[in-house]
Amino acid sequence: MICPANPRRCRTTTDTTAPPEETKLTDPMHSPRQRKMPRVRLSGLACVGYFCTLCYPGRMMFEQSLDHSLPSRWDEMGAGAPTLIALAHLCSRAMIEGIATADSLSQEAKTILWTARQRGVFEVRGNNRAYESPSRFLTVYIELAQDRRMRFRSNTDPLFNIRFLDGFRQLCANGLVMHHLFHEFSLTPAGFDVAARIEKQEIEHLLQSGQECNPGG
Repeated sequence: MICPANPRRCRTTTDTTAPPEETKLTDPMHSPRQRKMPRVRLSGLACVGYFCTLCYPGRMMFEQSLDHSLPSRWDEMGAGAPTLIALAHLCSRAMIEGIATADSLSQEAKTILWTARQRGVFEVRGNNRAYESPSRFLTVYIELAQDRRMRFRSNTDPLFNIRFLDGFRQLCANGLVMHHLFHEFSLTPAGFDVAARIEKQEIEHLLQSGQECNPGG
């Protein structure tokens, strides 16, 4: 019989003999019921099938795949990829289900909408080199012009930043924001409509917290 993990090197034979006594104590497959059935064995050890870790080339390929994937996953986490993917998923689900509502939006969500009412373009990113921990959090950057951005971020108040990011999450879940590429989002047509109806006086106190910055700021 040939092991599917490595048909050239991992050739196995059918062995109906009972395993050694020391193996019976540690291997649950060597129960009295299992010993009555033919066992596939490889150099005195049992081959477990397609993902045979006893096959040296197969084991090396598996270990190498872990070595290459773990650093890249860590880098992706450093860029906020899991949260960005979750936001993009909310946008996609709202698009598929035809959700477009402004019900129960927080003041932070309305502030983001009003600020983006002209261009409707966003970039969500963090800064893992910032000194203060709140400054490293994912932040919504709102495009005012090609060379101007507005952000709502505090260097000292984590809750302020979290509330604004959650406000953006509400916009994604309610079908008012759609995802494009990587960090980039935009308002949907419904998002533009809702933004145009928001009264500035309602969110004036939060608008004063906005920080204008350069595209790379």
